[in-house]
Amino acid sequence: MLHRIFFICLLTLSSLSTLPSFATALPYTLKITEQELQEKLTKELPIKKEAAYISAKIYDSRVDLIEGSDQIGVFTRIDITVLGNIKGSGWAYAKGVITYNAEKKAFYLINPNIISLEIENIPPDLMPEIKKIAQLSLEKAVQFSPFYLFNDQKTQEKMANSSLQSILVKNQTLLIKMSLL
Repeated sequence: MLHRIFFICLLTLSSLSTLPSFATALPYTLKITEQELQEKLTKELPIKKEAAYISAKIYDSRVDLIEGSDQIGVFTRIDITVLGNIKGSGWAYAKGVITYNAEKKAFYLINPNIISLEIENIPPDLMPEIKKIAQLSLEKAVQFSPFYLFNDQKTQEKMANSSLQSILVKNQTLLIKMSLL
């Protein structure tokens, strides 16, 4: 009889010692659709920026979740005025990699890159400088602006910790798998 009690105690203790590793392995998948991201982006538009000799207006942007990756792209219309009187319109396409900041419970884009920038009526010799300014502006903008914040009102999001397991775009939905507890 004493052997059985001892065995049950050992079994109980051994199962309790594995509980923390089991609990931290519980996955939570946050699903954000392309449409949800589009609605958030639309609320932020239009965006107007001015620098020393250039001003830009960004509008009519479209989110592009890149299937099978951890990247988000954005197609956008852009109006530019250079030196106060040279005006042009066109479009741009940029993309970046998604990352998670555990302290801020926020998702950001890192390594944003302007892939294409086409603007009519702008002299070709000004385009490299315009693209350089646009690239720097993009990097600054996404550095401090999360595209998604965890909601402490949602129990699972409140419990999700800093253990990001994977980020993947599938079927026009951003799937962010994290561990709970």
